[in-house]
Amino acid sequence: MKTDKAIIMCAGMSSRMKQVRLDAELSDELSQQAQQLPKSMIGLGPSGEPFLIYLMKMYVEAGVKEFCLVLNEKDKYTANFFMEHGFSFLRDCTIHFVQQKIPAGRKKPLGTAQALQVGLEAVPFWSGHAFLVSNGDNLYDSTEIATLANSPHPNAMVAYHAHDVHPDQSRISNYALLKIEQDCLKDIVEKPDENIRSNWGEPWVSMNIWKLDYDTVLPVLRNTPMNPQRQEHELPTSMRMLAQKTDIFCYYSNASVPDLTSQQDIKRVQEIVHPIDL
Repeated sequence: MKTDKAIIMCAGMSSRMKQVRLDAELSDELSQQAQQLPKSMIGLGPSGEPFLIYLMKMYVEAGVKEFCLVLNEKDKYTANFFMEHGFSFLRDCTIHFVQQKIPAGRKKPLGTAQALQVGLEAVPFWSGHAFLVSNGDNLYDSTEIATLANSPHPNAMVAYHAHDVHPDQSRISNYALLKIEQDCLKDIVEKPDENIRSNWGEPWVSMNIWKLDYDTVLPVLRNTPMNPQRQEHELPTSMRMLAQKTDIFCYYSNASVPDLTSQQDIKRVQEIVHPIDL
C-alpha cells in the first residue's frame, strides 16, 4: 500500500523556541525569527530558506507529491511564503493548507491528535488511502520516509534507538517510549518515568513519523481523550488506541534526527541543512 501523501504538523506554539538563549550565539536576524516565526519557518538555508522546505525536500525525494500543512491559526506567514516563493522540486506537488484553531479560553491548540484530525478532515478525498504524518520541526532522512511510503503495511512507524537519535541524551526522557513485540507496536508512553524506561527493554522511541490508513485512524483521533495533566489530545494516546485495534508495523533505525526545539538547536541544524541542494 504505497502512498504519495503526507501531513506535516506545524501548528505548535514554539514556546521553548521563543525563550531567548544567549548561549545560542545567533545573529540578530535569526534571533528575531526564532521569537516571531513558526519554528519550521526559521530561515536556516544559505539564502534564508526555511527549515520546512528542507523537510519537504526529503519527502519529495521519498516520492511524496501531495502535502497537507496543518498551521496554527495565528500563523499568517507560512501560506503566504509558499504563494510568493517557488522551488523547482515542488513544481509537480500539491499543497493544502489548514488551520488548527485555538479554542476560546486557551492559549494554544488542543494537541497533535487534534492537529492530525483537523488535517484529515480537510482532505476527505484521501479516504481509501494511506498517508504519512510527522512533526514539522524534525528533519527525517528521505530513505526512512521512503521506507514508510513504500511499506506494504497500511499502518507503520519508524522506531528510533534512544542512544542514537539525538546527541543530547538528556532529551530522551521527553520522547515517547515504545514497547514493541514481534515488530509491531504494543504500547507507547509519552514522557515515561524512570521505572517504565528501566523495565521496557530495548529503548526504542518515537520521533512522531507514521504511515496510517485514513479510514482506520480518523475515528480513533475523534475519540482520543484529553490528557488530564497537559489538557491536550496527544497523538501517542491515539497510537496506543490504534495499536489495540490493528497492527502498527515498526521499522527500526539507528539514525539521528535533527530537531528544532530551542534556540540552541539552530546553529547545529543550520550546519546540517546547508549542504542540501534544493
